Amino acid sequence: MDSVGAREWLRTMIRGSRRIEASLPGVVHAGYERHSHPADSYNCIAYAAGDLFSWWEPGEYWPNTSPGFSLAHLEAAYSSVRFTNCGMDRTPEIGFEKIALYGDAKKQWTHAARLRPDGWWESKLGYWDDILHPTPECLEGRFYGTIALCMKRTLTDAATARIAARSRARINGKW
Repeated sequence: MDSVGAREWLRTMIRGSRRIEASLPGVVHAGYERHSHPADSYNCIAYAAGDLFSWWEPGEYWPNTSPGFSLAHLEAAYSSVRFTNCGMDRTPEIGFEKIALYGDAKKQWTHAARLRPDGWWESKLGYWDDILHPTPECLEGRFYGTIALCMKRTLTDAATARIAARSRARINGKW
């Protein structure tokens, strides 16, 4: 990378960090790490399911036949890719992938985050970056609301869903 490219990369990283920190002060206090650059090909809902090729939202793409913005619609969408409700259990579990679903006071979904095997969580922040954060609670607040429930699926089911997402992306010319 030449010096002009390096300076632009640094400016982009600083602008992105300021945007994240202004919107989500909880991650500043807990600590976070930017994991990618901004991307508009997928959102947090898709990212939590391991789909890096679709924007999961009614009117865009929805994995089942019941799109909507309620937490019940989101739970049904994740159930269609083999997640099951595990209450509020956020502890790592060998052989499983877990996600936390966030909602607002009107029971509308706002965000989803995925637990990594190392105990950290990862989130896609809308059109912004993917980040790593130590707890799902550090994203709670006015922007994303609170954690409403957690879901899990086996790693075998996770791999199957990722393969299906890639196949769908190939068919649609996105990969």
